[in-house]
Amino acid sequence: MIIRAYALLMVFDFYLTRRHFESFIEKLRTYPVSERKPEADVLSRVYEAVAMARIWYWKKLPSFVVTAATVCLLRHYGEPAEMVIGAPQRPFEQHVWIEVGGSVVNERRYVRGKGLSIARL
Repeated sequence: MIIRAYALLMVFDFYLTRRHFESFIEKLRTYPVSERKPEADVLSRVYEAVAMARIWYWKKLPSFVVTAATVCLLRHYGEPAEMVIGAPQRPFEQHVWIEVGGSVVNERRYVRGKGLSIARL
């Protein structure tokens, strides 16, 4: 799982670094949800794998890259996760979080009420 997480970090980092925004969005939008039934502890296992992959990654990564990789890894293990891009109205700054079945899973639960949801991928 850690190797897959690292590979996904590399893919999304490459797209963002090379300014291939369309490829970044397309990869995230079309990454399939596995038909396997997700295990009960899949969220914690995926977060641990991504955290470990980040430790070994050669540079600090922006939240967009980490969130996209986490969403794809969750989908690989059967969770219908989506990345939500939002921004509070004041001060205007971007923020991303992950939702599974309409519930926020990687942030404080009230994050949805703090801003404007711009895109779901």
